[in-house]
Amino acid sequence: MDWRDRLKLFCRETLPRLGGNLLILILFLLMLREIFACGSAGNPFSVIFNVLKACFFAAIAAVLLVRMYLPAVAEKITFGLLYPKQYLKTAPPPLSPIYSLIAQGNLDEAEVQLSELAEKHPGNAEITRMLMDLYTDSLGRDDLAAAAAEKYFPNVRGRSTEDHFRILMRYADLLQGTEREDQLRIRLEKELKSRHLTGPQASAVRCRLENLH
Repeated sequence: MDWRDRLKLFCRETLPRLGGNLLILILFLLMLREIFACGSAGNPFSVIFNVLKACFFAAIAAVLLVRMYLPAVAEKITFGLLYPKQYLKTAPPPLSPIYSLIAQGNLDEAEVQLSELAEKHPGNAEITRMLMDLYTDSLGRDDLAAAAAEKYFPNVRGRSTEDHFRILMRYADLLQGTEREDQLRIRLEKELKSRHLTGPQASAVRCRLENLH
């Protein structure tokens, strides 16, 4: 990315996060001020008022903390519960730290790590889906998102997963209406012939085929 893209990312992702952290710090300091003020309060009503203000500042800071950091923490906990390494023959790729990078706005580092994992695990649907989401939703690189899907499709094994279906539909969104529609048509027809899709998924793919020019 050039400096303009980096500036846009900074203003859209990093700057709000820094502002949120600064606001949490200010609220924490205001809470401490109200707590210390209780010691010099002249009457019980002043103490109660100071305590209420401290609780108010603490509540706002807690809401901000939850809003900014809970999704990444929850993802890490869920990942550990659902995919314990001791019950798997092969440990799953370490995606939880990348979810945290994305949640914190470290998109460049997330892209680097996802790209490296995609090279090591070219048939992993979750990695490819994350990489495509990052390219299309955050980095504005639809061309790289389509390329990631094209590297993934030849390496798919087994039945379709929800991530696989999302990759296929996003790939269709990227190519439909472009000069590469014939390539998209071939891919959708291959998916139907593979019989890996569920009934509703296959119906959605047929609908896409019918809507191609």
